[in-house]
Amino acid sequence: MGLRLGSSRMREYKFPTYTGVVLSTLQACGMTSQTLLTVSAAHGLGMHLWELDLDLISTVLKYYWASASVGLFGILAAKVAIIALLLGVKGPNQKKRGYFLHFLWISNLLFIIVLVVMIYNQCNPYDAIWNITKLEHADCSRKHVAINIGYAQGAWSASTDIALALYPISVVWTLQTSLRMKIGFCVLMGGGIMYVGALLFS
Repeated sequence: MGLRLGSSRMREYKFPTYTGVVLSTLQACGMTSQTLLTVSAAHGLGMHLWELDLDLISTVLKYYWASASVGLFGILAAKVAIIALLLGVKGPNQKKRGYFLHFLWISNLLFIIVLVVMIYNQCNPYDAIWNITKLEHADCSRKHVAINIGYAQGAWSASTDIALALYPISVVWTLQTSLRMKIGFCVLMGGGIMYVGALLFS
Protein backbone atom coordinates (compact mmCIF):
# COMPACT_ATOMS: atom_id res chain seq x y z
CA MET A 1 0.00 0.00 0.00
CA GLY A 2 2.83 2.37 0.85
CA LEU A 3 4.54 1.72 -2.47
CA ARG A 4 1.28 2.32 -4.31
CA LEU A 5 0.62 5.63 -2.60
CA GLY A 6 4.24 6.71 -3.02
CA SER A 7 4.55 5.69 -6.63
CA SER A 8 1.36 7.52 -7.54
CA ARG A 9 3.26 10.80 -7.18
CA MET A 10 5.77 9.64 -9.81
CA ARG A 11 3.15 8.80 -12.43
CA GLU A 12 1.30 11.02 -14.82
CA TYR A 13 -1.90 10.52 -12.85
CA LYS A 14 -2.44 10.91 -9.13
CA PHE A 15 -4.80 9.15 -6.82
CA PRO A 16 -7.31 11.50 -5.18
CA THR A 17 -5.92 12.67 -1.84
CA TYR A 18 -8.97 11.60 0.15
CA THR A 19 -8.76 8.11 -1.36
CA GLY A 20 -5.21 7.80 -0.05
CA VAL A 21 -6.34 8.88 3.41
CA VAL A 22 -9.24 6.42 3.40
CA LEU A 23 -6.99 3.62 2.18
CA SER A 24 -4.36 4.33 4.86
CA THR A 25 -7.04 4.43 7.58
CA LEU A 26 -8.58 1.13 6.48
CA GLN A 27 -5.16 -0.50 6.27
CA ALA A 28 -4.48 0.66 9.84
CA CYS A 29 -7.76 -0.97 10.86
CA GLY A 30 -6.60 -4.24 9.33
CA MET A 31 -3.32 -4.14 11.26
CA THR A 32 -5.16 -3.26 14.47
CA SER A 33 -7.52 -6.18 13.91
CA GLN A 34 -4.62 -8.62 13.60
CA THR A 35 -3.06 -7.22 16.75
CA LEU A 36 -6.29 -7.69 18.71
CA LEU A 37 -6.68 -11.21 17.34
CA THR A 38 -3.14 -12.02 18.46
CA VAL A 39 -3.97 -10.77 21.97
CA SER A 40 -7.09 -12.93 21.96
CA ALA A 41 -5.03 -15.96 20.91
CA ALA A 42 -2.50 -15.22 23.66
CA HIS A 43 -5.33 -15.42 26.20
CA GLY A 44 -6.58 -18.76 24.90
CA LEU A 45 -8.40 -18.35 21.57
CA GLY A 46 -8.48 -21.78 19.94
CA MET A 47 -8.15 -23.69 23.21
CA HIS A 48 -10.81 -26.00 24.61
CA LEU A 49 -13.39 -24.35 26.85
CA TRP A 50 -12.60 -26.63 29.76
CA GLU A 51 -9.04 -25.35 29.73
CA LEU A 52 -10.17 -21.78 30.42
CA ASP A 53 -11.90 -20.17 33.37
CA LEU A 54 -14.80 -17.75 33.01
CA ASP A 55 -12.62 -14.64 33.17
CA LEU A 56 -10.34 -15.89 30.41
CA ILE A 57 -13.28 -16.85 28.21
CA SER A 58 -14.70 -13.34 28.58
CA THR A 59 -11.31 -11.81 27.79
CA VAL A 60 -10.90 -14.00 24.70
CA LEU A 61 -14.36 -13.11 23.42
CA LYS A 62 -13.87 -9.41 24.13
CA TYR A 63 -10.70 -9.17 22.06
CA TYR A 64 -12.17 -11.43 19.38
CA TRP A 65 -15.24 -9.23 18.88
CA ALA A 66 -13.04 -6.12 18.83
CA SER A 67 -10.81 -7.75 16.23
CA ALA A 68 -13.77 -8.82 14.07
CA SER A 69 -15.36 -5.37 14.21
CA VAL A 70 -12.20 -3.48 13.26
CA GLY A 71 -11.25 -6.18 10.75
CA LEU A 72 -14.38 -5.52 8.70
CA PHE A 73 -12.98 -2.10 7.86
CA GLY A 74 -9.59 -3.65 7.09
CA ILE A 75 -11.16 -6.00 4.53
CA LEU A 76 -12.58 -2.96 2.75
CA ALA A 77 -9.01 -1.68 2.25
CA ALA A 78 -8.43 -4.15 -0.60
CA LYS A 79 -11.50 -2.89 -2.44
CA VAL A 80 -10.54 0.75 -1.93
CA ALA A 81 -7.02 0.03 -3.24
CA ILE A 82 -8.45 -1.39 -6.47
CA ILE A 83 -10.97 1.42 -6.78
CA ALA A 84 -8.23 4.01 -6.24
CA LEU A 85 -6.28 2.48 -9.11
CA LEU A 86 -9.33 2.43 -11.39
CA LEU A 87 -10.15 6.04 -10.50
CA GLY A 88 -6.61 7.03 -11.40
CA VAL A 89 -6.77 5.62 -14.91
CA LYS A 90 -10.32 6.58 -15.89
CA GLY A 91 -10.78 9.30 -18.47
CA PRO A 92 -11.74 12.86 -17.48
CA ASN A 93 -15.05 12.53 -19.32
CA GLN A 94 -16.04 9.26 -17.66
CA LYS A 95 -17.87 10.80 -14.71
CA LYS A 96 -20.48 8.05 -14.53
CA ARG A 97 -17.76 5.47 -14.09
CA GLY A 98 -16.32 7.55 -11.27
CA TYR A 99 -19.71 7.80 -9.57
CA PHE A 100 -20.14 4.04 -9.87
CA LEU A 101 -16.74 3.30 -8.32
CA HIS A 102 -17.36 5.72 -5.45
CA PHE A 103 -20.77 4.14 -4.88
CA LEU A 104 -19.17 0.72 -4.49
CA TRP A 105 -16.78 1.60 -1.66
CA ILE A 106 -19.12 4.04 0.09
CA SER A 107 -21.99 1.53 0.12
CA ASN A 108 -19.67 -1.13 1.53
CA LEU A 109 -18.48 1.29 4.20
CA LEU A 110 -22.06 2.12 5.23
CA PHE A 111 -22.95 -1.59 5.36
CA ILE A 112 -20.00 -2.26 7.65
CA ILE A 113 -20.86 0.64 9.95
CA VAL A 114 -24.44 -0.61 10.32
CA LEU A 115 -23.21 -4.16 10.98
CA VAL A 116 -20.71 -3.07 13.66
CA VAL A 117 -23.40 -0.99 15.38
CA MET A 118 -25.73 -4.00 15.40
CA ILE A 119 -23.01 -6.31 16.70
CA TYR A 120 -22.71 -4.21 19.84
CA ASN A 121 -26.46 -3.65 20.14
CA GLN A 122 -27.68 -7.19 19.67
CA CYS A 123 -27.78 -7.72 23.43
CA ASN A 124 -28.78 -5.63 26.43
CA PRO A 125 -26.44 -5.04 28.18
CA TYR A 126 -24.13 -4.74 25.18
CA ASP A 127 -21.17 -6.45 26.87
CA ALA A 128 -23.14 -9.68 27.23
CA ILE A 129 -21.71 -10.77 23.85
CA TRP A 130 -18.39 -11.39 25.59
CA ASN A 131 -19.17 -11.33 29.32
CA ILE A 132 -20.71 -14.76 29.77
CA THR A 133 -21.64 -14.03 33.38
CA LYS A 134 -24.21 -11.53 32.04
CA LEU A 135 -25.36 -13.61 29.09
CA GLU A 136 -27.88 -15.70 31.03
CA HIS A 137 -29.97 -12.68 32.06
CA ALA A 138 -29.33 -10.55 28.96
CA ASP A 139 -31.91 -9.63 26.35
CA CYS A 140 -30.47 -10.71 22.98
CA SER A 141 -33.69 -10.43 20.97
CA ARG A 142 -31.88 -8.43 18.26
CA LYS A 143 -29.38 -11.21 17.60
CA HIS A 144 -31.21 -12.45 14.49
CA VAL A 145 -31.30 -8.91 13.10
CA ALA A 146 -27.53 -8.68 13.45
CA ILE A 147 -27.11 -12.07 11.78
CA ASN A 148 -29.30 -11.08 8.80
CA ILE A 149 -27.42 -7.81 8.38
CA GLY A 150 -24.20 -9.82 8.45
CA TYR A 151 -25.48 -12.03 5.63
CA ALA A 152 -26.54 -8.97 3.63
CA GLN A 153 -23.17 -7.28 4.15
CA GLY A 154 -21.33 -10.42 3.05
CA ALA A 155 -23.48 -10.77 -0.06
CA TRP A 156 -22.96 -7.12 -1.02
CA SER A 157 -19.23 -7.41 -0.41
CA ALA A 158 -19.06 -10.43 -2.72
CA SER A 159 -21.12 -8.59 -5.35
CA THR A 160 -18.68 -5.70 -5.18
CA ASP A 161 -15.77 -8.08 -5.74
CA ILE A 162 -17.50 -9.43 -8.84
CA ALA A 163 -18.16 -5.91 -10.12
CA LEU A 164 -14.54 -4.90 -9.61
CA ALA A 165 -13.36 -8.06 -11.36
CA LEU A 166 -15.57 -7.38 -14.38
CA TYR A 167 -15.08 -3.60 -14.49
CA PRO A 168 -11.71 -3.65 -16.37
CA ILE A 169 -13.36 -5.68 -19.12
CA SER A 170 -15.58 -2.75 -20.06
CA VAL A 171 -12.48 -0.58 -20.36
CA VAL A 172 -10.30 -3.00 -22.31
CA TRP A 173 -13.04 -3.94 -24.79
CA THR A 174 -12.98 -0.45 -26.30
CA LEU A 175 -9.23 -0.51 -26.99
CA GLN A 176 -7.93 -0.72 -30.56
CA THR A 177 -6.28 -4.13 -30.38
CA SER A 178 -6.84 -7.70 -31.56
CA LEU A 179 -9.75 -9.78 -30.31
CA ARG A 180 -7.32 -12.39 -29.01
CA MET A 181 -5.51 -9.78 -26.93
CA LYS A 182 -8.81 -8.46 -25.54
CA ILE A 183 -10.03 -11.91 -24.54
CA GLY A 184 -6.71 -12.79 -22.92
CA PHE A 185 -6.63 -9.58 -20.91
CA CYS A 186 -10.27 -9.94 -19.85
CA VAL A 187 -9.64 -13.48 -18.62
CA LEU A 188 -6.62 -12.26 -16.68
CA MET A 189 -8.40 -9.31 -15.08
CA GLY A 190 -11.52 -11.35 -14.37
CA GLY A 191 -9.60 -13.87 -12.30
CA GLY A 192 -11.02 -12.29 -9.17
CA ILE A 193 -14.29 -14.05 -9.87
CA MET A 194 -12.58 -17.35 -9.00
CA TYR A 195 -11.79 -15.93 -5.56
CA VAL A 196 -15.40 -14.89 -5.05
CA GLY A 197 -16.60 -18.31 -6.16
CA ALA A 198 -14.29 -20.06 -3.71
CA LEU A 199 -15.42 -17.71 -0.96
CA LEU A 200 -19.10 -18.38 -1.62
CA PHE A 201 -18.73 -22.18 -1.77
CA SER A 202 -16.59 -22.25 1.36
